[in-house]
Order: sequence, then structure tokens, then C-alpha cells
Amino acid sequence: VTARAQFYRQVLDEVRATPGVESAAYTSFLPMVMGGGIWPVLLPGTTVPEDARAASVRFITPGYFATMRVPLVRGRDVEDTDRQDTQYVAVVSRSFAELYWPGQDPLGRHFSTALQERVVVGVVGDVRVRGLERESEPQVYLPAPQVPDGGLGFYIPKDLVVRATTPLSSIVPV
Repeated sequence: VTARAQFYRQVLDEVRATPGVESAAYTSFLPMVMGGGIWPVLLPGTTVPEDARAASVRFITPGYFATMRVPLVRGRDVEDTDRQDTQYVAVVSRSFAELYWPGQDPLGRHFSTALQERVVVGVVGDVRVRGLERESEPQVYLPAPQVPDGGLGFYIPKDLVVRATTPLSSIVPV
């Protein structure tokens, strides 16, 4: 386990143990904040991405979808066991699955993005990420421990999201 993964686990364990906190997770970029990146998507058998073959990529920790109330439609969430020494996986949005595999089961499908080949392990509902007036763009969510050291440093999850059952002022002094 990397130092980064240990850090996430320690912070999330402490935050989740706080009275009034229902769930917590990290993400590399929050929805509705102009951040994140659009990465090319390569399907098996293709060598050059087409203009339409791109998706917004976010690295997340387990529990992100529950915390943000993004419905898991099929498959599973990212897990702590999804590390750099395991198969690279992705959870994709419904619009991503419909764009690349219309009318087909996306689970178990392979594609490449963010410098790695990945296998789809889950599908989640769409989220408007760049403004309420814009249609949802295809999304790819990747496990935080699979952020490679070095070149993708700006993708390291840094935004902590928390769902609480009590007012924020009762959890954190303001």
C-alpha cells in the first residue's frame, strides 16, 4: 500500500468516524468546477481516437458515488483493492456506456484512457459536470490508488466530499 493510499484511508476513517458524518470520499475534481480533463478513449482495434471518442476523467476513492448520491446502475464501485499492481479498472457513466457500447452490456469491456488499458467494472448515472445548462458528457471514474506517480500528479484526488446528517457547523467549526 502506497503512502498516498494510507493517507486517504487514515483521513477518511477519521472523517467517517465523526459524529454526524454519513459518508466521505476524495475526488480529483468536483462537479460544477471547471477542472478535470478530457482524455481520448481508445477502443480495442482502434489506433487513433476519433473526435467523438473522449471522456471526462476523475480519480476517486471508494464511497464517492454514495457520498455524492450518484446512483450505481450496474456492477460495482471502485475498491481499496484496485491498486497499481492490479488490473486497471473504470466505472463509467451511463452516457459513456451508451456512446461506446449501445445496447450492449458494458461490464467487462476494455478501453484505454489516462495512459492505461482499463476494464469496466461499474456503470453510474450521469452527472452534469461543467454547468447545469450543458448536457452531461461521458464520464470515467478511476480508482485513486491507480493514479500513476509522476506524469498525472495533477489528477491526485485532493477534494474531500462529505455527506452529513447534521449541519456542517456542528461538525466543523466555522
